[in-house]
Amino acid sequence: MSKPKLTYFNVRGRAEYIRYIFAEKQVDYEDSRFQYADKDQVLAVLREQGKLDFHQVPLLEIDGHNLVQSYAISSYLARQYNLYGKDIYENYLVDAISGAYNDTITEYYQSFIAKENKDQVLKQFSEVTLPKWLGFLEKFLTRNNGGDGFAVGNDVTLGDFYLLALYEAVEQFNNLANYPKLAAHRERIVNRPNIKAYREKRPKTEL
Repeated sequence: MSKPKLTYFNVRGRAEYIRYIFAEKQVDYEDSRFQYADKDQVLAVLREQGKLDFHQVPLLEIDGHNLVQSYAISSYLARQYNLYGKDIYENYLVDAISGAYNDTITEYYQSFIAKENKDQVLKQFSEVTLPKWLGFLEKFLTRNNGGDGFAVGNDVTLGDFYLLALYEAVEQFNNLANYPKLAAHRERIVNRPNIKAYREKRPKTEL
């Protein structure tokens, strides 16, 4: 069987938590990255091949399937590699974190690409929107073992990787100094051996 192939832009973006799953579980996969300038050409080929149900990446080719939509892909892998929690309630908690991640990161991306009053829009995000969501997540994390372990339950899950991807995306605006539980959680996850090794060798990108 061929190894999995992940196709996405050469950024962290909405593929990094997928890469974290592969890193944590030491899965041998092809990390196929392309530049934004090549987007039209790359996507045209994938669409012609019938691999993109919704005409967008990420795309994960695995187990004879073409998987799309980053949250669906990460949930598929989390189930496959036992990173989705131990029961249906922990599954829900992982999904709740994914929703919070999506809400926060979508507002960030909208601010980042704003064509008018971009500085003001980013200021609103960094001073109002982001602190709101980090506050929510600090409380959410604290409810699990006092916030001194993992995001969900007693072992690492996809929820931890959503949070790490969020920390990285917004670190230019907030160093988590006002969110001690999130800051400590970040350090625990980045220092997991397989995650640390992956982060040291991955391409350096802005997003």
